[in-house]
Amino acid sequence: MAMCVKALVAHDRRVSNEYQYRLSRIGRFVNSSYDEEMTTVLRFTTHYVAQQIEQQYATALAKAETYNYVDDSDGGDFVVVNGVFSEHKVNLVDWRCDCDFSVSMKLPCRHAIAYRRHIKVSGPLIPWGGIDERIIQDNILDFP
Repeated sequence: MAMCVKALVAHDRRVSNEYQYRLSRIGRFVNSSYDEEMTTVLRFTTHYVAQQIEQQYATALAKAETYNYVDDSDGGDFVVVNGVFSEHKVNLVDWRCDCDFSVSMKLPCRHAIAYRRHIKVSGPLIPWGGIDERIIQDNILDFP
């Protein structure tokens, strides 16, 4: 009898959680072509921001192996990312880069994402610390 009650309570809890999730998704942006990482970005930002990050994310995944990564010789919190035609400095504390995209958009660039993939960072490849706070929507507090 106790097993039956536990099963019923677990089922009821699961149905309630699914309902709450579906209810919370009303009015949210979705894009079926995004992977889990980009879906999370879209969940907490606008379509425009997600499109900008998507371009950088796709390029970073494609070029991560072609970049050359050199640690800062001064022992600082920087890494130099050398591409074929340019080099950029990525700050390892806030994941900001000195490239035009990162400076102008205040978003994570391909260099930071590629370096995070190179070092096989645990967690998301897209650094949330690199996204300006004014862009992140209020519902980030609802993130499990």
